[in-house]
Amino acid sequence: MRGLGRRFPHPRASAEAGFTLVEMSIAALLSALVAASLTGVLYNLGQNAGDAGRNSELQSAGRLVMAELVLDLRQAEAVSENGYPVESLTADQIIFYSDRDETEGPERIVYERGSCAEGLCELRVTRYAAVAGSGPEWIFQSAAFQDQVVMERVLNDQPLFRGASWTGAPATKTYVTACTGDCSFSLMAIRLRAVPDRTSVGASQPFEITGEVEFRNAG
Repeated sequence: MRGLGRRFPHPRASAEAGFTLVEMSIAALLSALVAASLTGVLYNLGQNAGDAGRNSELQSAGRLVMAELVLDLRQAEAVSENGYPVESLTADQIIFYSDRDETEGPERIVYERGSCAEGLCELRVTRYAAVAGSGPEWIFQSAAFQDQVVMERVLNDQPLFRGASWTGAPATKTYVTACTGDCSFSLMAIRLRAVPDRTSVGASQPFEITGEVEFRNAG
């Protein structure tokens, strides 16, 4: 009788209902391309976030260093009646005296850009205490009570320290990049430049902060 026999799907109909090997290969390739694209996007997002974070850290460190240096310089003083607050100056180093801390006598302070490699340096601060009872012509301990690298990856493409004075009529600002002993300028100009570490290509932009301090006691 018709209708009582078992029906089996036609082989051609079964093949049409599934996927061919070519179709599966194309689907796998598209999935791999989408996954690779998403991976690249996520990597770039992570790299950009890392670049922004490292640039922000560098800027924060630079501002803290500048604030500390400015505070020291604002309290600079001469260590003798006819002296000046600055003992010596170069583009990379300044040695001066400051009574910022509440100790007997001023401190002898050295800020120096050094240990350079491939245009990148360390900025180090060294502090020496006055010998108790040696004032008013103070002498200082030979051993530093602080010797610390306060910033790394500092550029040496520009003078870090320059003295400045107003001279003439009308007054014009003149700069001094080096002196020893007779450092009679009344202003101190600072230009701190550094680059972040471990940033992607094109993201390592120099950070720069400048400052100018007028000495309270310039002799």
